Amino acid sequence: MKKCAVCHEPVVSGVVVHSECLERMQKAYEESQKCATVVLLIPARTDTSYFHDYIYGKAEIRFVRGRLRFEDEAGRRYDAAPFPSMVVVYRGGVSDGTD
Repeated sequence: MKKCAVCHEPVVSGVVVHSECLERMQKAYEESQKCATVVLLIPARTDTSYFHDYIYGKAEIRFVRGRLRFEDEAGRRYDAAPFPSMVVVYRGGVSDGTD
């Protein structure tokens, strides 16, 4: 049975916590090489080393149009994210062929 993981970056007061991004991207990529499907909802930071080392050419990338907005269980809406977002999909050891 194939494993699947879905995660998003932690956000504190509208700011993505970048201290763990590199480790999270490395972990997601490594788990995908073990035939796990991994889906990430993360900031579209194409200028970072982790994007080029662990995402570009190694995963499917879907850019989200506009800025994400979230609401809690009580229906309270929060301000839009201050950054663009993307969905990154690792398909269990399958590269997108651009690396």
